[in-house]
Amino acid sequence: MSLTRKFTNLVKGTLDAALGSGELSTTVNFDTDFTVPTGLTGGVYMMMTIDPDAVEGDAPEIVKVTAISGGSNPYTLTIVRHQESTAAQNWDAGRRIVAAVTAGIYDEFLITTDNLAYDHTNERLGI
Repeated sequence: MSLTRKFTNLVKGTLDAALGSGELSTTVNFDTDFTVPTGLTGGVYMMMTIDPDAVEGDAPEIVKVTAISGGSNPYTLTIVRHQESTAAQNWDAGRRIVAAVTAGIYDEFLITTDNLAYDHTNERLGI
């Protein structure tokens, strides 16, 4: 099954409860006036970063969100931990979580010319 990455602007919230390093779901309170992501089912996912500001010296963790359920705060997120070489950690309630641009997003869209060749056999000179 092919996965599709979803992009949504203005996604920001906080962890509603503590999150242990082995847990695969968490509850999040999305901030007022920010977007609650929808449509994350059936192979559609979104990348989010826990503690992007590295509060208290912890390194941020990038997670893949594969489902969001609930109709109001707190929402339940199904997650895949330690993405893009970050470590799964224990997080306390209240840590910020955002949909941030990551290196993986840029790598996904990166285009190089290493495997491209220009074929000019059918090119015509116009004057």
